[in-house]
Amino acid sequence: MRLTSMSLRSAAVPAIALSTAAVLGLSLGACGTNDSTDGVADGSFAEEFGIDLPDTPVGRQMAWFISAVPQAPLSEELLSSRFTEEFLSQVPVDDINNSLLDFGRLNPVSIERADEFEMMLIVTAGEERLNLAMSVDENNDISGLTLTPAGPERPDSPESWDEFDDRLDALAPDSTFVVASVDGDGMCVPVREKRGDDVMPIASVFKLYVLDAVAGAVERGDIEWETTMAVTDELKSWPTGILQDEQAGTEVSVGESVELMMALSDNTATDMLIDLVGAEAVEDSIAASSRNAERNQPLLTTRDMFILKAVDYPSLADEFVGLDADQRRDFLATTLSETQLPPLSEAQDWTTPRHIDSIEWFGSAEDVCAAYVGLSQRDSEMVDRALSQNDGGIGLDREEFPTVWFKGGSEPGILALSYLVETPEGDRFVISINTRDERADITDSRVTTTDVQEALSLAEGALRLATS
Repeated sequence: MRLTSMSLRSAAVPAIALSTAAVLGLSLGACGTNDSTDGVADGSFAEEFGIDLPDTPVGRQMAWFISAVPQAPLSEELLSSRFTEEFLSQVPVDDINNSLLDFGRLNPVSIERADEFEMMLIVTAGEERLNLAMSVDENNDISGLTLTPAGPERPDSPESWDEFDDRLDALAPDSTFVVASVDGDGMCVPVREKRGDDVMPIASVFKLYVLDAVAGAVERGDIEWETTMAVTDELKSWPTGILQDEQAGTEVSVGESVELMMALSDNTATDMLIDLVGAEAVEDSIAASSRNAERNQPLLTTRDMFILKAVDYPSLADEFVGLDADQRRDFLATTLSETQLPPLSEAQDWTTPRHIDSIEWFGSAEDVCAAYVGLSQRDSEMVDRALSQNDGGIGLDREEFPTVWFKGGSEPGILALSYLVETPEGDRFVISINTRDERADITDSRVTTTDVQEALSLAEGALRLATS
């Protein structure tokens, strides 16, 4: 299985695991482009739409696409001149045109991020705000295109620590955070914190430890980044991610899997990596940097967690919680391994917290900071690439912060955001924000996305305050 950068980008647009699903998800590419009609070089696009797109391969293709949407339905010949034959064979032209007709016209609002080959814009279609993400390949052909709900606008970042504290307290009944500088000895030195050593559920942020265990196995020579694994039905988990949709037997490399795990929070990739290196190796990685390692013993896979919270809930969960650590380990190896993961439709009524204080992954904000430091000390190009693929939507200025590592996570009642950033001078800072709300109900997705935007605003503000 060969993963393109857009296969990461397209599913990574939603920042948190509970984000809304894509309205239009296409992986498309072109055989030949007509850049003379894109409107970037001559300024006609900017004159019509009020925004300057960069004169780059992806900028020119983006300008063409936005200009072409009102002209839908587009001919198969035209689409074939802009999109690769391979992917057009998978996505019927009629389906593409029906989606474009639904939008009618896309009005670009802002450029969220862009380089030579990838770009994401905020656009509007009527009253709807959307993320429009596009990538092009080495031949300047469109290799990916997604339109996803953008959610509410992000509030302005706090301009003082007092404002930050008030807004964090208002975000959830229970919250912890730390923003710390990393000193020359690799120690986290808090700049500001709130109960930074208190244990909280951290959701998918635990995947930092899986990444560390895998990187350690590569360093020891036990495996290589090019080592391949096969997708199996026994290891398939629920989304987020894409590997759960692959056929059993599909091969994916370790390197591809860690990128999927960090950029898309791919749960199946995570469980495959845990299976490869062993749960005990991940437990060892947790113990190496966390003061609360025992809370994660035995380690749960994502599939374990979903089964415990979706099958015969709460009976199975209560039975598991009533066991000691050794009994739990046996329970996972017997009862749970023999229990089928139900269809994702079984999660439809899971809109409120379920055992978030007992069936989860746990750590403090300070533990998360230490985990980032440990990963940075591995000095691994693959670790850097995996953690840099998705910034969670924070959109920091890369001239101010050339390095931005991100991992977030959520489930009903839990929201966790964490970053490691580095300034041009080489100063490193880590922020970890964790919230817990037993009263949460995610039935209204607008409430969830509003909370995410507020958390991102707080994270950005805290980083700017800490580095100013």
